[in-house]
Amino acid sequence: MGDTLTCILSQTVQDFEAIVVDDGSTDEGGALVETARDPRFRLLRQANLGVSAARNRGILEAQAEWVALLDADDLWLSTHLADLVSAVQDAGVIGAFTNYIFESRGLPAVENGVPSQRVDDYFSFALANGGYPMHTSSVLFRREQLIDCGLFAVGKSMGEDIDMWCRLAFHGSFQYVARPSATYRDALDSSAVARNLRREAPFPVFAQRLPDMISGGDRLVVPSATVCKLLAAGACAATFRPRRAFSSRRGTAAAVHASMGSQAVPEATLEDIVTR
Repeated sequence: MGDTLTCILSQTVQDFEAIVVDDGSTDEGGALVETARDPRFRLLRQANLGVSAARNRGILEAQAEWVALLDADDLWLSTHLADLVSAVQDAGVIGAFTNYIFESRGLPAVENGVPSQRVDDYFSFALANGGYPMHTSSVLFRREQLIDCGLFAVGKSMGEDIDMWCRLAFHGSFQYVARPSATYRDALDSSAVARNLRREAPFPVFAQRLPDMISGGDRLVVPSATVCKLLAAGACAATFRPRRAFSSRRGTAAAVHASMGSQAVPEATLEDIVTR
């Protein structure tokens, strides 16, 4: 937690307010925020309601146009916010995401040869780049779009983040930044991930809602077959260990704590997802 706060304070973009939502945590994270005595940090405490509820509260408390997210214990390079803000300026997109590093392997989520680009079809981009090109700690989105899409699904223990990215993909384009500027500290979550992987994977959150979105007239910006392939690749299921969340508002920044792992979705479930 201390390293995470330090990386926020070290950003080259300094015009921000960080909203820290302590979701009933039992560690000393809240105390660290209080001892920082930085007026840009605001600590909110609540009973443990889960990672989605904590994220949503941070987003709703934010006042800036753009909200970035940062999971507990994850890290940003000092230029992370600057890179994201530069990417969305005059780009006509609703959000941006940078490449990120898996700490346990020292490798990026997206291969280094993939250039920065506008992503009009997130589903195809994800299929071509390992299924998980976007991580909570690597994104920046318009606050109003997060709210209009219904925020993160509360009460879900797996897949709520990718469900959010997929819903946002129905509303507009993203900008991808090839330079990795976020680090997912997955090595810290090995025990929690292992516990989740021993359990049967639930039907992906986004897969559950997709038929209703289509029948309700939501604009499908990519062929349904592409969406199905992405679900088969496992890009709509993820495991989480609920933690404290924090987000920021004024200027550009925001952050939310949680820990993510991943789990594949059986291809046999596809026939039940979308009527082509």
